[in-house]
Amino acid sequence: VADVVACVQNNETLASCTNKSIFAAALFTRSINLSLAPQLGYCYLVPYDNKKIIDGKTKYIREAVFQMGWKGYVQLALRSGQYRKIIATDVRKGEVLDYNPFDDKYAIQPLAFEKRLAKTENGNYLIPVVGYYAKMELTNGFVKEAFMSHEDMLTHARTYSKAYRKDLDKHTTYSFWTTKFEDMAKKTMLRQLLGKWGLLTPDLEKAYAYDMAIENEDGTLDYID
Repeated sequence: VADVVACVQNNETLASCTNKSIFAAALFTRSINLSLAPQLGYCYLVPYDNKKIIDGKTKYIREAVFQMGWKGYVQLALRSGQYRKIIATDVRKGEVLDYNPFDDKYAIQPLAFEKRLAKTENGNYLIPVVGYYAKMELTNGFVKEAFMSHEDMLTHARTYSKAYRKDLDKHTTYSFWTTKFEDMAKKTMLRQLLGKWGLLTPDLEKAYAYDMAIENEDGTLDYID
């Protein structure tokens, strides 16, 4: 209850969602033992206008949707005891030197820490972000890496997020892809890495399946975004 109150106080739009959807999403977060505290960034309650057919008429019902954060995926993976290392980060120009498809390894030379922090007068990074990288290492020694260019990540966001496309068309800032692009990029990298190659515990499987979904009364899932 304290988590729900904190979320609603931080998001006026969330307060206009149905009580049923708010508490259904909140109870799910407790089922996988993740906190909704906004400052932790493990997961979120996100308001969406969900189109439904009621009495033969199309209506938009504002509902709260459970959304995983990239830190939540890391948290659940580490709790499993199966992962020795799991990371996601941005990649700056010149850091990825090569890729060997036969060994499935990237040659990476990180920039000096000071250069990575350096910003222009406008607040942008002096050395631009050119992509995103994720890596996991299991306790049994299995290692998997993944990389996606910034352009491909933009294409991914436009392709799979209706909210982001709406933001682009109407110049609004409702989607996390608009307000938290780097966090969403990291989440995308971890989600693809874990979904294709990771060892998924029951909690990770549930989080993966319920991310951005509303559960119907018959148990089926509708993915809002």
